Amino acid sequence: MALTTSVLHDDGIAILALAGELDLAVTADLDAVVDDVLAGGLRLVLVDLDALSFCDSTGLGALLRASRRVREAGGTCVVAGARDAVARLLALTSMRLALDLAPDVQTALVALRESQDA
Repeated sequence: MALTTSVLHDDGIAILALAGELDLAVTADLDAVVDDVLAGGLRLVLVDLDALSFCDSTGLGALLRASRRVREAGGTCVVAGARDAVARLLALTSMRLALDLAPDVQTALVALRESQDA
C-alpha cells in the first residue's frame, strides 16, 4: 500500500495526515510535503499517524528529519495518533526521546496552540 498524505490547516497549524505505509519508497514524498508546508510559512506542524499502518526504519528517519527541519525553521512539530504496530515501533526505538509525541490529534493540537501562545 502506498502512502497518502493529506495536508489540512487549522488556525495556523499544518496537519499532515499520513495513511498507508511509510517506507523507503515514499520517504521523499513526506520530505516534499514538509518542504511545501515550511515554504508556505507555517511553523506549527502536526504529523497524524492514526491511519498509518506500517513504518520501517527509513520511515522513522523521515519523521525525525521532518521534526528537525521544522525545529530548524523555528517551529514546533508534534507526532500524534500512532496505533498498533507503528506505536510499538515508536516505543521500542525510544522515539519519545527524539520526537514530541502525543497520544492523539486533539492532545497534539492543544500542545501546539500552547506553544503558539508562549
